[in-house]
Amino acid sequence: MDVSTFRASASITISAPAEELYRFIADMTRIGEISPECTGGAWENEARGEGAIFIGSNTAGDRTWQRRIRVAVASPPREFAFENLSDAAVAASKDDKPLARWLYTFTPDEGGTTVEETSEFLDHPLLETLGEERMRSRQATNQSGIEQTLASLKVLFES
Repeated sequence: MDVSTFRASASITISAPAEELYRFIADMTRIGEISPECTGGAWENEARGEGAIFIGSNTAGDRTWQRRIRVAVASPPREFAFENLSDAAVAASKDDKPLARWLYTFTPDEGGTTVEETSEFLDHPLLETLGEERMRSRQATNQSGIEQTLASLKVLFES
């Protein structure tokens, strides 16, 4: 199964400078303010930028979990990306292979900044075991979550 086809993406223009929007997203502890699934989290240590590890907390329905997240791209104010690694309860290893990547791009345009959020699954043995139906379901959940997150980001910055 080619997991790269299970991608979700949306964009929105927000009346705010790219620098401010980037700073909010890259803080990661604040994502819970705008995400329907992520409830927040904490940095593993004082490191920030590419390679920094964040422990993200998530809730969907009655299920709650934590994931280790690694910052993959930190290029202010244009691009910020992070990768989902293992379950937070699993010990970190040097060869943590990411399951998915979340990318935000910030493009200045008339009246503000266009923010695009994209999620994509990466080539990981665990994903191959899930099956196409479950992957399609997760893709739909991600698409809806992205749309809600961007709409909430707009409200937050334009209120």
